[in-house]
Amino acid sequence: MLLKLSDAKNGDKLKIVDTDANRELIEEIKDYSLEIGKIVEVVGIEELEFYGPILVKIHGATLVIPRGVAERVDVDGKTLSDLKEGDSGEIDDITGLNKEMMEGLSKIGIKKGNFLEILGIGEEKIYTFQIDKKEIQLGTGEAAKVLVKSDSKIVQSNFLKSVGIIHYIIGGMGFLDRIGNIVGKEIRKISTKDEKKYQKEESFLKLKVEEDGETIVKKELAEKIVVERV
Repeated sequence: MLLKLSDAKNGDKLKIVDTDANRELIEEIKDYSLEIGKIVEVVGIEELEFYGPILVKIHGATLVIPRGVAERVDVDGKTLSDLKEGDSGEIDDITGLNKEMMEGLSKIGIKKGNFLEILGIGEEKIYTFQIDKKEIQLGTGEAAKVLVKSDSKIVQSNFLKSVGIIHYIIGGMGFLDRIGNIVGKEIRKISTKDEKKYQKEESFLKLKVEEDGETIVKKELAEKIVVERV
């Protein structure tokens, strides 16, 4: 019997069989490692007060950590996403991420042994960049995955002041498919637009994904994923 992932109950073990989403949402689904054929288990259904990328400070620099990444970074025995504004601690483990993500995060200080402080939840912005003579728009979490070398420093594109060279991409296959191979290309920030504040009291499914660990998915996105019980 087929059902939407959003209708699953705590403890259900499911196989993803289809998606009912446009191209943009399909790419987002891929970034959560929720590809067709994957087995997932619902390990929690939660109401979170705020949901969005997390702002942290490491070695005096502010960083934006996408929520899906924060779910797989351990700080003093807790996941980074469970920490609150003002909390601080030492990074214990990031091995829940794939090799490419770990390598990229280490370039901005997210690695075992480093101390961080939680500054709060980032607001959604739309960043417009010119890359290889083409304009591209990225949200806050997406821009955080693009590392840029500027003034001899490596920064997330969110914090690019003017022009730099793309140094590394921290991203899942969906994100990489959308932006293409842009490493080594010049990037110029054109504008930043405030979009919206992340909503309060949203519902989420906490999932255990085979071979990829745990992740949290908005029920709004889970409504687009078709599964069957196994």
